[in-house]
Amino acid sequence: MKPARQEQKGEPKLEDLLTIENSQGLPFLGMCLNEALRMDPPVSMSTFNEVVEDYTVEGFEIKAGTCIHFDLWMLHRNPKEWIEPCKFIPERFDPASKYSLTPSGAKRHPTSFGPFLGGRRVCIGKTFAEVSAKFLIPLILQNFDFELGKQPGHDFNNNVTVLFEPEMPVTISQRI
Repeated sequence: MKPARQEQKGEPKLEDLLTIENSQGLPFLGMCLNEALRMDPPVSMSTFNEVVEDYTVEGFEIKAGTCIHFDLWMLHRNPKEWIEPCKFIPERFDPASKYSLTPSGAKRHPTSFGPFLGGRRVCIGKTFAEVSAKFLIPLILQNFDFELGKQPGHDFNNNVTVLFEPEMPVTISQRI
């Protein structure tokens, strides 16, 4: 959180923080937000959709009438698309970083990152969530310090549910 906090210049006033221009001037914060959404998407699986015509994907035949869903949690950890997929590396979203490429050095597939899905099925709250986070996170970072507990890694309660629940203690204290 230190690099994201360091992007803020000085101690801005509330009215200075809540501008579109300021929210766009924090690139590392945007990278951190995208990486957090990749690691822990708001919804881990899409709703079920019925295939309307026969398809073949990667040699696998899917017949019309089959119900399918997308596992976003696994999509965001595809080792063919992500270097060290289980590590938190915000630089993945910096086009100048080696982490923005696949392990083979190619450009990532556009659908390898989709915390809000896309196209006709895009989440209706996507823009609101992104804009809200870019306004609120700087306010929170300006006023609070966070310390992660001394727990190795993070375990996820990986039951088949819509959301994953990480078990990681965090201490929050007000900055003075």
